[in-house]
Amino acid sequence: MSDLVIKDMSIIDGETVIEQGYVVIREGQFQEVRAGDYETNSNTRTHVISGKGKMMIPGLVNTHTHSPMTLLRGWSDDLELERWLSEKIWPAEAQMTEQMSEVGTNLALVEMIRSGTTMFSDMYHLNREGTAKAVEETGMKALLTRGMITMFDSASVASEKLHKAVDYAKRCNASSTRRLKGGLFPHAVYTNRFTFLEDVREAATKEQLPIQLHMSETKKEVADHLRTYGMRPAEHLLTGGILSEGDLLVHAVHVDEDEITLMNDKT
Repeated sequence: MSDLVIKDMSIIDGETVIEQGYVVIREGQFQEVRAGDYETNSNTRTHVISGKGKMMIPGLVNTHTHSPMTLLRGWSDDLELERWLSEKIWPAEAQMTEQMSEVGTNLALVEMIRSGTTMFSDMYHLNREGTAKAVEETGMKALLTRGMITMFDSASVASEKLHKAVDYAKRCNASSTRRLKGGLFPHAVYTNRFTFLEDVREAATKEQLPIQLHMSETKKEVADHLRTYGMRPAEHLLTGGILSEGDLLVHAVHVDEDEITLMNDKT
């Protein structure tokens, strides 16, 4: 197999800026990243591409996606979150099939690849096996989770959902390609009982899995949580032992300075 050389471009990583340089790629892996002009080695089979006027950067990482929901993009997005979920999104998702979810996920992967995104973190309840397969086939990387909403479930049903989520995460971690990681994603505090979140924490600790969670998405959520528990969401989750280092709070747009400090210290 011949080497692929991309030359005459700017190259930027976390520490270095090369105004003009080249990269040598062999069997899908970077072998050289150098400044200056590329000089063809007659003893080496190479395929040379000009990157003039272009820039190479590290792959982008999307830390929160619901990839099948690409099909629902723009659907009533002028509503407040509670109405958007209860009146539009959840009824629409109730009609989603595994095949529809697969189409949405594949579209999301195409869009991410075209944008330079090489890794993403994804939560959903449909097409989980298909998503894992698609990630490996495209050569991307992902942290995948099976979402959990258990507020209106019996204890046995909630326990079964957690069992399935843990099993899925462990199978992702066992992927032979090493392109997959697994985690646990209870949807939010307002869609799960706090006792269930404690069960999630116990399972995450036992299986060494990261937790991700929607939190403080709206002012109403924060006010409701404060009224019910006497604490703001971030304070409750972090001081209550639900979240710890390596976990991810998603959105978190309605947090105060004390919560920001707490999140910085705890996660």
